[in-house]
Amino acid sequence: MKRTTNHLAGAAALGLCLLGASQANAQTTYNYTLVNNEADLTGGFDVTLDGSGDNGILVGGAMFTASGTPVPGYASFTTVCLDLRGSLTLGSTYSFTEQGFNGQNGINPGWGNDGLGAVSPGTAASAAINNAAAVYAAHENVTSPTDWAALQLAVWKALYDTTANGTIIMSGSDARFSVNTDPTQNSAAWTEAKTWLSQLPSNPNYSGYLLEPVNSGEQEVLIGIQPVPEPATLAAGAVMLVPFLVSSSRFLRRRRRS
Repeated sequence: MKRTTNHLAGAAALGLCLLGASQANAQTTYNYTLVNNEADLTGGFDVTLDGSGDNGILVGGAMFTASGTPVPGYASFTTVCLDLRGSLTLGSTYSFTEQGFNGQNGINPGWGNDGLGAVSPGTAASAAINNAAAVYAAHENVTSPTDWAALQLAVWKALYDTTANGTIIMSGSDARFSVNTDPTQNSAAWTEAKTWLSQLPSNPNYSGYLLEPVNSGEQEVLIGIQPVPEPATLAAGAVMLVPFLVSSSRFLRRRRRS
């Protein structure tokens, strides 16, 4: 997040999650006011994305408060950015359109280590947003400025440096995103971010909602993250219902006979 006369460049929102197919192409628009919550922002980070540096930026959580009809459960929430190069101005109002998750690839720049693919199965963008969702879901209840900064850095790293097979390129010439200066004590935020990323499960799968800004120069917002159950888990749940259904059937037969 970069401040320029009360401006956050790359500040915006993650309240992370991905879109389920049943919500695809919905066109409801929501208006949000970004509220300055300085306790969750730490300044002085220098980062590089695709060889271009952003110095002295604000990193951490940003609070959104609805000024129009909110998404249920999201009248007010604190989250982190999806786009290092997008922009938001503190205290301003922005409109978002609810969109289907498939086919999205990040507004500016694209997600994934290739920076090209859309969010469809098997692409770097799809793996990237799922990694970002996983790290956000695991740590969305942090409270300290250092932890919020760590979460933001971890989300950016996952979004820009995940390959199609789900691996995150942590360093080297092939990495798109890097942190050059971390002003927290002993570089605690970036160290914590890398630890969280190392703890991610293999190929996580999440669902939820994507709010896309009407102005493409602004920030995308992901909210309502939920892990998608594995097919085996669903099958096991169905099997567990069988004894209950059999028992219920016997109970009903007894009542008819009495």
